[in-house]
Amino acid sequence: MKFKSNSQRKAVMRKMTFNLQKQKIGNLLEKKGINKDLIDLDHELDRTLTYNENLSELNDKIGFNINSNKIKGKLSSFETFLDAEKMQDLRSNRSKSIDAHLRANSTFYPDSITKVQYKKWLKNPHRNDIENIDTKGSEF
Repeated sequence: MKFKSNSQRKAVMRKMTFNLQKQKIGNLLEKKGINKDLIDLDHELDRTLTYNENLSELNDKIGFNINSNKIKGKLSSFETFLDAEKMQDLRSNRSKSIDAHLRANSTFYPDSITKVQYKKWLKNPHRNDIENIDTKGSEF
């Protein structure tokens, strides 16, 4: 769809329904290899904002741009741990509670976690754990 002006484009963007925004952002997350159920989009997105505004706010909360081709450059174990904490905070309480009671296939440790392990956890946080983030007994 071609727009004659930027204001016309913004008007159309404002008309995007909240459910469509959730779906599009969920699809972006899945494309990045992040399980869209990991983030409680109902809670994190604002119904009064446009799609681009919601996307920008979510990028700020997560700490990386879900539109970019990379999650981040090289991550230290500490940076990965902090990013994992941010992602865990964005999950719904129900999701965190269920995950805390499940036995994970793999448990990664903050002092030695790699970028590959972090991405694996992002994709399936219910099948993989990061010690002190989403292991049994961790606070959520």
